[in-house]
Amino acid sequence: MYSVRTVVADLVFFYGTLMAGFDRRRRAGIDSHLTYIGRGAIRAALFDLGLYPAAVPAPEGLVRGEVYEMTESAIVLRALDEIEGYRA
Repeated sequence: MYSVRTVVADLVFFYGTLMAGFDRRRRAGIDSHLTYIGRGAIRAALFDLGLYPAAVPAPEGLVRGEVYEMTESAIVLRALDEIEGYRA
């Protein structure tokens, strides 16, 4: 007999200055709401936007980073919107 466990999690992928070892994420106060899952990569290309890069989906590119589970996704996403200058 096999047992199947389904886990639903809110995951976030960080590359660049939002990765561990940089001060940007710590200053936003979200580290306590993140659990490190592991290293990861996405198919994308990086573009220089001045202050920081932007990842755009691209089948020929690969951007390496880190994957985290968000324990309080609303708090984390609100802080990330602030960091990135996103306004709905």
